[in-house]
Amino acid sequence: IAALVPVLLAVPCELWCRQLGRIGSIRWSLMKDREAMAMNTQELISVIVPIYNVEQYLAKCIDSILAQTYTNLEILLVDDRATDGSAKIAQEYAKAYPNKCYYILRESNGGQAAARNTGIQNAKGSWFAFIDSDDWIAEDYIMSMYLEAQSTGADIVMCERWHEFANGKIVRVNTLNGLSTGSAKEEFVAFGMPGAPTHLINEKLIRENNIYFPEGIRRGEDIAF
Repeated sequence: IAALVPVLLAVPCELWCRQLGRIGSIRWSLMKDREAMAMNTQELISVIVPIYNVEQYLAKCIDSILAQTYTNLEILLVDDRATDGSAKIAQEYAKAYPNKCYYILRESNGGQAAARNTGIQNAKGSWFAFIDSDDWIAEDYIMSMYLEAQSTGADIVMCERWHEFANGKIVRVNTLNGLSTGSAKEEFVAFGMPGAPTHLINEKLIRENNIYFPEGIRRGEDIAF
């Protein structure tokens, strides 16, 4: 299970306030101003969730998306012909949140790449996020990356990934800490931070370049993407 936690700020804003006093308060105020600006913009963001036999984790995944501080989302629950209770869970969320969650049933099982591609084909948002159905995301996952995209003009924004094990241990997987040079950081971002769930991607970049996940690959299809 992976937890996706934005680290665009080195420490949480609350911690800035406690540790840095007035500077932290200013930082908090600026962050709130940026969030307000983002909510006024209200670009639709499509969150694509491929689903196949993940009934144990799916509810936590969807709940974490519904809890996002950025609220103008469409959540595309793409059922890749799951054989467990995943489909029922996804359908229940679509029924409970008819203007937020959308259940899409594929004609046949095609794998995670094919399910994500189905999501892309049905998405209406200006930005795409791809969340694996056994992952969960921090509540500011979308907001933090969207604000970074808006302030920098970037078409792709990335965050870090943490792995949570059955024994409760949580391990940080992707980190730029310890890399002292710009070239080292660039190489790490290019080759050491794969995985679609760590990205927020501009819809135009995907549409205009006809980018899709390569189907027929058992593992690592999002690296090729």
